[in-house]
Amino acid sequence: MPSGHTHATLERIRAPAEVLWGQDTPLLDDGRTQPKEGLGTVKITVREAYLLHPTVAFTLERMTLGVLGMTLWQRPEQPWA
Repeated sequence: MPSGHTHATLERIRAPAEVLWGQDTPLLDDGRTQPKEGLGTVKITVREAYLLHPTVAFTLERMTLGVLGMTLWQRPEQPWA
């Protein structure tokens, strides 16, 4: 059973004759600096980067009908060679 939002989106996409489904994968980056302990004002950067992959339905007139689904993940950390 789809969630309430997904169910409402599925109901809206039944009306138009043609519906476009768009996908994208933006990078959501929460980069910030953090003081390095014992070194005063020297800072190291802490990054929390996520990839979001939504599927969104649109009419040909560019009206958004809703989000059909999405996946959020992080790439595994690569070991230094």
